[in-house]
Amino acid sequence: MTTRRPADTCPSRGRRLARRGLHLTREYSVDPLEVHLVRQLETPVATTFRTDRTAAEAGALLHEAHQARDPDGVLAQRLYPVLDGEGRLAGVVTRAELLHGAPDDHRPLSALARPAITAHPDETLRTIANRMAAHRITRVVVTPRTEPHCAEGILSLRQLLEARRIDLQEEQHAERLLTPFRRTPRQPEPALAAPAETLSDAAGR
Repeated sequence: MTTRRPADTCPSRGRRLARRGLHLTREYSVDPLEVHLVRQLETPVATTFRTDRTAAEAGALLHEAHQARDPDGVLAQRLYPVLDGEGRLAGVVTRAELLHGAPDDHRPLSALARPAITAHPDETLRTIANRMAAHRITRVVVTPRTEPHCAEGILSLRQLLEARRIDLQEEQHAERLLTPFRRTPRQPEPALAAPAETLSDAAGR
């Protein structure tokens, strides 16, 4: 994924990449967050709640899942879409809000949920990273452009970092493959010592 060239060989290439909208994190290296799309990393939504369900009911469900060691993976999801009676996205609540809520909190989730910050499957991870930073959040709900009220997936900051980690691993692997094999210089053989003079040689002088 990363292309390297000798320094100063083609300085205009970086400018051409920048004009195409590809951000460079270092010399001639394309930012992986600009290459990958949301659809490549999003996790399908497994659990949703209805707006008429109370905070106490939702919290009790999560506590039951915890006691049962979460066989259905309810607790694996940390952001829950809240849907209205027609199945349309009305907001979101977090796992922490429900787990730490009062057991007698009978407010409907429609009153507890906050507006959902969303992403589209065809957006780049860089766009979503900027959106998360702007709203100070670590997860977004993924909705199709054609159905903006349909919650199809969740994308987390951890997944964005994972994409970066994979890119670094691939780059390091490529560098190892491209590094030329360096032979150890052959050491010169030591000069042979002159043969010792024998007694017969000395006597003949």
